[in-house]
Amino acid sequence: MHKPRPLEFSPVKLLIILVGSVVVAEVGAHLLISYLPNLPYLLVALIDSLITAGLTFPMLLLFAFKPLAREMARRQESERALEESQALYQSIIEDQAEMIFRMDKFGKITYVNEAGARFWGRQSSELLGVDFNSVITQPHDPDHLEPNLLKPVVSAEKRIFLPGGAVRWVAWTVRAIIGAGGLVSSYQAVGRDVTENHRILEELRLARTHLEENVQLRTAELDKMNAALRKEISARLQVEETLRERESALELIIDQSMAISWTTDLNLNITSMQGSILQTLGINPAWRYGEPITDVFEPADRATILNAHRRALKGETSKYELRIKDRVFENHIRPYYNRSRELAGCIGTGIDITSLREAESTIRMQTDALKAMAGRPADQQKQSG
Repeated sequence: MHKPRPLEFSPVKLLIILVGSVVVAEVGAHLLISYLPNLPYLLVALIDSLITAGLTFPMLLLFAFKPLAREMARRQESERALEESQALYQSIIEDQAEMIFRMDKFGKITYVNEAGARFWGRQSSELLGVDFNSVITQPHDPDHLEPNLLKPVVSAEKRIFLPGGAVRWVAWTVRAIIGAGGLVSSYQAVGRDVTENHRILEELRLARTHLEENVQLRTAELDKMNAALRKEISARLQVEETLRERESALELIIDQSMAISWTTDLNLNITSMQGSILQTLGINPAWRYGEPITDVFEPADRATILNAHRRALKGETSKYELRIKDRVFENHIRPYYNRSRELAGCIGTGIDITSLREAESTIRMQTDALKAMAGRPADQQKQSG
């Protein structure tokens, strides 16, 4: 029997085979990613062609799978970054105190955050597919909030009668989202509970009314005090106007409130951080990666920060206020799970409530002052006049 003659290759042939193998490997890697359903057939064809060309199996693995490994690593890194970004965005939306609704172009609800569902005493799933205006419209207030191309943003305050009998006031801002072709593709609505503002204004109105009734019941001797009383009433009206202006400013601050968010690993070291207010606070996120969470917000209550994040690692959600420099933040800490539903660390969201706290203090002081003025005896009012 004749023994098979070994393959003989000249240097030129070897060079041609090597270049051809690399090209085939690169093309095969991209075909492998694009046509996964035909993976077995592509592998058989690729292996057969390369073995025919004289490559050994180790060389086949080297040239064929190295580009594939690089591509798969890049794709996995992109998916991880997208997953983390989506988790941060979702946590910010869910932690908002405002009600957030999204509707399709027909006005049907496609999304409602936790605050919105909780306000109506229903599950989010119960509101999906329901007409938005049918939810917020009351028999005493049939006007719909319907932005359009000519007026893409509409705002109004509506009185809401909840199923349990409670009455709440909600300030709505509904925005039309303009899509491709310049047509309305969807809507977004943000609602803020302003019942407390209405309560304060009503108390002020009742206090003024009561004062005016007392003035009418005074004797002729009190007529001499009318000028002073009118001046006092005018001052109170000015205070009410100031309060309304402060409330409007407060609403604007809340609408445009800045937030910070971050994630940590299981060792409570920073893995990501973002937020436009970080620059104001003198925090550079790029320099904070890998640092312990307790070192980022110095000087601060390290024990409170640490305890809240440790609770998140146990699957719990917590909230606390934190002062950073001259700002006050309401921080929400919750566990962070990866795509495999495994605990991967913590997600933190900080909402700047500095203006809210300052406004609350001012309203309390001015309300107390008005109540004190309304309760003063007539002779003291005359002397002050």
